[in-house]
Amino acid sequence: MLIGELATASGLSREALRFYEQQGLIRARRLDNGYRDYPPEVVTLVQYIRTAQQLGFTLAEIGDRLPAIWDAAEPGPALAQVLAAKLEGASVTITANAATEGKLFGSVGPRDIADAFTAAGLPLEKSEVIMGEGALRNVGEYEIVVKLHADVQTTVKVVVQAEA
Repeated sequence: MLIGELATASGLSREALRFYEQQGLIRARRLDNGYRDYPPEVVTLVQYIRTAQQLGFTLAEIGDRLPAIWDAAEPGPALAQVLAAKLEGASVTITANAATEGKLFGSVGPRDIADAFTAAGLPLEKSEVIMGEGALRNVGEYEIVVKLHADVQTTVKVVVQAEA
């Protein structure tokens, strides 16, 4: 796959891809004419780099963890482990309309929690938020399970507070 094809497939500019290559994050072999030839799996790797940056990882951190992920038999669980480590101990505060005794007018569900973490720079999908006891209906602190992969989950803190 040539650099233009990779740029189209990944949504990144050619300059960004060259920069990633200079940083040692991606590799290409050179064709006889000097063109870069990227293997198809580099698209997934570039998506990982972009996601990791959105999660707050620096390129140095990504570069340190990349070999373990890329060399794993299954990169999915290895990537999920890295993301779980970044999320572990993370917390967000959600403000909701509540009565004076702390009961919410409505509830806080997986979509609200995923949106709050995404707004805080830690992108989550609604489907990754596991709420075994259902939606939150009272003001307070809650430990919520986030399942990033079939074998990988972590716990995050959600604080629900009443609107002023």
